[in-house]
Parts: sequence; C-alpha cells; structure tokens
Amino acid sequence: MRSSCLSIGAVALALAALVPAQTATYTTFGSGCAGYCSTANPGTTVNSALTQNANIFALRVPPTTNNVRVVHGFELFTQSLGTGPLTFNTQIYGATSTGMPTTAPIANGTMTLGKTQNWYKTTFTPPLLVLAGKTIFISYTSVRSGMKFPIANVGTKVSHFWHPPTATKWNGAPPLGFVTQAWAWKLTCAPGPSLSNTGVPTLNTSMTVDLSSGGANNNAIFALGISNTTWGNIPLPLDLTPINALCCKLLVSLDFQFLVTSDASGKYSFRLSVPNNNALKGLKFYNQYAINAPGVNGFGVLMSQGGVGTIN
Repeated sequence: MRSSCLSIGAVALALAALVPAQTATYTTFGSGCAGYCSTANPGTTVNSALTQNANIFALRVPPTTNNVRVVHGFELFTQSLGTGPLTFNTQIYGATSTGMPTTAPIANGTMTLGKTQNWYKTTFTPPLLVLAGKTIFISYTSVRSGMKFPIANVGTKVSHFWHPPTATKWNGAPPLGFVTQAWAWKLTCAPGPSLSNTGVPTLNTSMTVDLSSGGANNNAIFALGISNTTWGNIPLPLDLTPINALCCKLLVSLDFQFLVTSDASGKYSFRLSVPNNNALKGLKFYNQYAINAPGVNGFGVLMSQGGVGTIN
C-alpha cells in the first residue's frame, strides 16, 4: 500500500477551528459517489407513500449508442417497513428482440434495506459486460408490506414491467411497458472510492487516512480542510452534478491538496503525524479523496465520503 506523510503541526496555524475535546476521534460522514452510467430520478430524497406488493419488477435501462458498460450493480431509493433490516433478491434481465425483459435473468444478487429512506445497493460478482446498443432491465423481487416502492414522491415517470413470482410472462407492452411511476434507480458501472482510517489523531503519534477502491496505480487528490460547511464563499456540501460528476459531492474545504497515486490494488494511505503540542488539542480537520476516473462521468472524477478528525 502506497503512503505519504504530513505533519499536522505544519498547517496548525491555518487549521484554527479549535473545539474542546476529551478524546481523539476520527469518523466518516456523508457519502462517496460511484460511477453511475445511467439513472432515473437520482436526486430523490423522499419516496412515495406506496407500500410494496409481492411481484418481480423490471426497470428498463436504455441502451448506449457506442459505449460498452461494465455493470457492477444498481441502487434503489427505498426502505424497510419492518422492525429490522430486510433482504430480498435482485436481478438483471436482458432484452428480447421486441424489447421485453428476457424470461431468465442474466445476473443475480441480493439487497438489504434499513428502516430509513435512502439509496440501497446491490452488487454483482463478477461484473456484467453490456455491449453498446443493448437494453437491460434492473430488477428486484418485492416483499409484500415489507418495504416501500422505490418510487420518488416527485419525479420523471420511467419504464417498468412486472409479473408475479409464480409467473414468467411479463406484464406490459414492449418496448416501454408501463410509464406510470417515477422510479428512482442508479445503475453502477464503477465502484466508488472509500475512505477509512487506521488510528486516531493523538498528540505525539501518527494515523493514516486510507483509500480503497481507488483504481489500480491511479492518480488521486487527498484533501485536508478546515471546514465541512464552507470553502471560501462556497457552501458545502457542493453538488458536482452540474459539472457532470453525477451524484458526487465535495464535502470538505480544499485548503490543502496533495497529489497521490494508489497501488496495484487501488489502495493508498496518507499518514498524518501529530506533534506533541497541547495547543493542537481539540483541533478539527476534514479529509476527502477524489480519484481520476476518465469516462466514468463527464467530469472524470469520483469522490470518497468525508472524514473528520479531532485531535487530543
């Protein structure tokens, strides 16, 4: 694993947000962004009031003109209605010559929901190669009264087909089936980078802020900031969708930026050394990784979730 080192003492004068602290801590916040190659209502934050019935639903993903897609999985905006997590089956179907979902799926997985409204994901191993011009359908086997429909409260209506679990014939006329609901889904074509930590920022010690899923031998930027609410006059988090980084957000101020390179397994560790200086106690700092991802989105960058450390 490649790594770098920085003394927090070197930037202590700039990191002036001193807050009393009893213990050293480091936690993550926010969410990173995967490489979404197709979406429907990706900005959904509130789902519809519809409680799920028991069927298999197939949500149409339009074909690309000339891009091959390597599909890692998909996300749905939904939630469990039970007392605990809910796990159900997920599928991907191909398309027949008429544009209907195929009878049998071409990939299978599972998805586990929590009780809060959120984006939940399923992954497929190995990833699925989808050629240019090919339509696919992301699919799930619903649980009656156990979950909310993955449908936005307000949004654009998009295509779906359905049939009962005991049947194989799809309901809906090709090629679009039913266009009656604002389904909320994201097709994932690259896993998002992930930030974690080894150790916590304690005086006279060091810790690392770790990157995984950063791509093999790939360039990345490690950001060290003093805020997660503003960067100059810019409020944070900053949605990067308008610059074609779909569903990505800048979570921390870019006060210090370091160009780094991941190893062959897509990992990197940035080492932060904390001097033995009591004046640093209570200092908060914020981190985020941005990785080079040409072709994954229009901006060519993916972001990790954020990290916040408090020195003691």
